[in-house]
This record gives sequence, structure tokens and C-alpha cells, in this order.
Amino acid sequence: MGVNGLGIHLVPMLTDWGMAAATAALVYSVSGICTIIGRVGAGYLADRFFAPYVAIAFSACAVCSIILLLAGVAGPAAFLIGITLGLGSGGNPNIIAYLTSRYFGARSYGELYGFIYGIHIIGSGLSPLGLGLGYDMMGSYTGVLLVYGSLVMASACLLLLLRDYPNWNINK
Repeated sequence: MGVNGLGIHLVPMLTDWGMAAATAALVYSVSGICTIIGRVGAGYLADRFFAPYVAIAFSACAVCSIILLLAGVAGPAAFLIGITLGLGSGGNPNIIAYLTSRYFGARSYGELYGFIYGIHIIGSGLSPLGLGLGYDMMGSYTGVLLVYGSLVMASACLLLLLRDYPNWNINK
């Protein structure tokens, strides 16, 4: 929830803070490209490193984008918002499937993954609404960005609690 609504509101946020619409749209385009890189990169990295740590790294990218937005980064540095937002929003959905398979095995994978991903989709759907309502009520994105950044940091901290994957080899 803390990341996916940012993409939809990115151009209005940046133009509200004085960026030209064309430049804001270019930052959003960079975000889209980096989302694809994040999806592929997360899968690649999860196959080589402990996946919760990979998810934390991509969450850190998302938090960086929120910090940059809160700081009002402008000019060419605003492209860092697009890069970090794209990586953060692209990387973690793939990790959901990977972690579900590693921690719960194949027996009920479809049901569990569907439930977990369903929660992700609900959060993704509510995220833009939360940003829009926050802006309408407060006249600023700041409050909602603080809440969303806190949610992303909390989820990253929860990932630190994950231990080694269980051994699902039943032939032993």
C-alpha cells in the first residue's frame, strides 16, 4: 500500500511542487522503466541471495523515493525519485511469490499465494485513494507520504524476522 499509489500521483505531486508537466511525465516514464528492471532484478537477486534481504533492499528504494518526495527534490535530482520508486514498486511483488513458495512449500501454494497477493492488490488499490483523500483533506501529500513511508519501513523490519527457509524435502 505504501508504494503503488505513488506512481499514480507522481506527476501531480511533482507539478504541484513546481516541476514542468513534461519533466514530471519523464520522471514517471523513468519510474516505469525501473519498475520493469525491479521485477527482473528482484527475481535474479532472490535466486542468488536470501530473498527477505532482497525485499528489504527494494523496500529501501521505496522509502528513499518517499524521502526524496518529502524533501522536495527538484531538477535533475528528481529523476532519483523515478528510479527509486520504480525499483521499489517493481521488486517486491515478485518477492511475494518467491517467499510464499519457500516458506509454505507447494502443498497449498496456490491458495496461500492467492490470499497473500489478494491482500497486496487490495493495498495497491487503496493506496491511490489514500493519497488523494489525504491531499483533499490536508491540501498536501506530506501526511500521507509520512504514513506510507512508515508502512514500508515497518514491512521491511518485519522481513528481518524471517529465518532460514524450511526444508520441504519429505523424502528424508
